[in-house]
Amino acid sequence: MRDGEPLEITALGDGGDGIADPGDGGAPVFISGALPGERWARASDGTWTCTQPRPDRRAPECPHFSICGGCTSQHMPATLYADWKRQRIVDALAAHGLTPDVRPLATIPPPSRRRATFTAAQTDSVTRLGYHARASHDLVDITVCPILVPAIADALDGLRSLARMLAPADGRLKVGVTATDVGLDVHVNGAGNAPNADLSARLAAHAQATGIARLIVDNTDIVQFAAPRIAVDNVDIPVPTGVFLQAAAPAEAVMIAAVCDAVGKARDLADLFCGVGTFALPLSRTAKVTAIDGESRAIAALDAAKRNTQGRKAVTARIRDLFREPLSRKELEPFEAVVIDPPRAGAKAQSEALAKSEVGRIAAVSCNPATFARDAEILAAGGYDLAWVQPIDQFVYAPHVELVAAFMRPGEKRRGGKGRGRGLRRR
Repeated sequence: MRDGEPLEITALGDGGDGIADPGDGGAPVFISGALPGERWARASDGTWTCTQPRPDRRAPECPHFSICGGCTSQHMPATLYADWKRQRIVDALAAHGLTPDVRPLATIPPPSRRRATFTAAQTDSVTRLGYHARASHDLVDITVCPILVPAIADALDGLRSLARMLAPADGRLKVGVTATDVGLDVHVNGAGNAPNADLSARLAAHAQATGIARLIVDNTDIVQFAAPRIAVDNVDIPVPTGVFLQAAAPAEAVMIAAVCDAVGKARDLADLFCGVGTFALPLSRTAKVTAIDGESRAIAALDAAKRNTQGRKAVTARIRDLFREPLSRKELEPFEAVVIDPPRAGAKAQSEALAKSEVGRIAAVSCNPATFARDAEILAAGGYDLAWVQPIDQFVYAPHVELVAAFMRPGEKRRGGKGRGRGLRRR
């Protein structure tokens, strides 16, 4: 490959980079921002320039795009974008010999992210707040962010001012923000010493003016004007600091519908890695649910939420580390269906136990196609059919993709329920 010689982009990588064949037997070339069908040339200084762009290339929504490392795909046309995200799941499953029905990507509007973690730093008299540049520790100071819900996007200046009051002279802060139904829940880490009484009073006043419902600095509670909460299926759930929530409420709604579809008419369910009850609470409309998670604060939030429900089946919430102590085949016997929503690492041990069980249906939720495909192969080897997979664009413009999948024991579809799909085909 010679400098100045254009290369044709033939595919997209998992991270959204364009891929070109250098034509000299060398390794594939990955070019940030390049799209299939385009031609790009490398200058002598190593930078790449598009010499023949696609006619349907989109203008990015954000002025920080290509500098900020948060988004990688604002320039993709809609069809290419949806196919790229879906294909990541198809390829991960195919690597494990699985070729199920992978449905089209369920799209989500961009301004939907209700939680974000910013980095903040003080340099001389300038306070920067934003995200890291791609593959770098450089901090991009952002003024807008089109993926955030308005409650967070409109508070960027206020959060920057908050960081200015707390940032150490030679360090960086992490500013975690969640938009809740009563205001922003903000947790700042890295400030060092606990704020004194004077600073705490100024922080509280600033929090109130910025729309912050609760402010915590490191391990110090500064102020709480209202207890943060979110509503799931019309049930108010208290939000413990630092406990996992789905990143986008519209995506959460699609996930709940898909999970309900996958479990069908089951009336006795286990919800594993249940968190604060995202699936347990909607499922309790028609089924008795045993909800299990290793995070005690999440279980406490679910316990508090279920006390406010009426006219639903029982939800039994239990604390248990499912990585160290997965439910055994014997413990799984009472359940007609299981929902499993593990972290990115997946749930290999619990999948092995499920593969040995007689549970009729499994609704699997994942944000990592690779670990999902590994666990799906375990379930398939145990006799489950992978009926369908629903990709969901929870992380708009990022390379990540969420999914919900339906596994069924043979004959389960004939016994009723709403599961759909062609079943599992193995190569």
